[in-house]
Amino acid sequence: MPRSVARSGVEAITRGLTAIRRGRPPWARPAAWLVALLTLGLVEVPVALARMASWGYTVHRLGYSDFGQYFLWSRIGLHAGWNHLYDLSIQRQEWQALGGAGSIQWWPVIEPPAIAWLVAPLALLPFPIAFAAWMMLIVAAFILTARLVAPGTGLVRWTYPAAALAAYPAMYALMLGQSVILVAASVAGSWWLLRRGREIEAGLVLLVILLKPNIALLVPVGLLVAGYRRAFLVWWSGAVVLVIATVLSLGTNGLTAYLARLPDALAVARDWAPASLSFSQLIGGTLPARALQLALALGVLWIIRVRRRRGPDLVVATALLGSMLLTPYVHVPDLTVVLLAAAIFLHANPTPRQRRLLAVLYVALVAILWTPDPWQLRLLLGGLIVLTELAWLGSIWLEPRRAPWLRSEAA
Repeated sequence: MPRSVARSGVEAITRGLTAIRRGRPPWARPAAWLVALLTLGLVEVPVALARMASWGYTVHRLGYSDFGQYFLWSRIGLHAGWNHLYDLSIQRQEWQALGGAGSIQWWPVIEPPAIAWLVAPLALLPFPIAFAAWMMLIVAAFILTARLVAPGTGLVRWTYPAAALAAYPAMYALMLGQSVILVAASVAGSWWLLRRGREIEAGLVLLVILLKPNIALLVPVGLLVAGYRRAFLVWWSGAVVLVIATVLSLGTNGLTAYLARLPDALAVARDWAPASLSFSQLIGGTLPARALQLALALGVLWIIRVRRRRGPDLVVATALLGSMLLTPYVHVPDLTVVLLAAAIFLHANPTPRQRRLLAVLYVALVAILWTPDPWQLRLLLGGLIVLTELAWLGSIWLEPRRAPWLRSEAA
């Protein structure tokens, strides 16, 4: 064996032993984590594709993606008028015109019209071209979010988007072209601007959460409670304008149809999400449950108020966590918001105990893909996710003695 090769081998072993003595073994290095997470993501892709193919979403039927719904919905507004968005008979006509069950999936929607307005320009194009353009937007939003919130530098920074891709909710949301990716990018952008004192821009960017408001609605309220009044007022002003535009576009009949559809559609949504991935789902809709939900909402806002000096890192992460606990239903892609909350929370210098909670939560999110279909097992995993989120929230309240200057500085 050449002497140089032997020397290199000895040096490598020495570096490994030194790393172990310092409490940082080779397997704990960023490069090792990056490779492991990317490998995990690649292993999960065929399993995820098989899951999606079980209901018909394949490369031959891209209309079974969530974007297929957005596309169908926008065409209803363009062809029949925005006041007919929630008209089931017109929805069915447009669905059949696009090829019916052989091309696109259809179910009665409950989302606000904003997503249909956003997709309207793409609905003028052939579906394959529109789908490609939308997916480019979704991927760009994911990359932007990762760029804004990933802590650290170098390989450490790259491990966070790799970890997100290895978690089923984010992978699922990306493959479906889910609007939750845009909501996450909105919250990330608003948080990034708040750290730099740009409240007006932060409020404007946060308006994008109105595409899917149920998973981040406590964020603007949390900003108000924490003292970011200008950001809240800008958001509130934009939200009022959007609500007025919604009412005017829907008209009396459209608005009545939407309000009548909401309870039934929520019930169907819960049937699609039997894992009970939110606190509100787990406890049900009885009167005592409603009181408990209100108490939790007030508790989240109280924590934000008391810990507001910790800055936007803690405020936004806590508000996101509270939103996900209190939303009336959660589908698996929506859990991408939990990953975002965790990434933002890491900038607040969490304690070792809090980091362990985040690790447990991450493992649970990864495990969703590998959980068998029987809903009882999914229920147990959903309960673990909710309990870990509650423990995380409790840790923010119980371990507050962190000096304000310890929070990470703006990049």
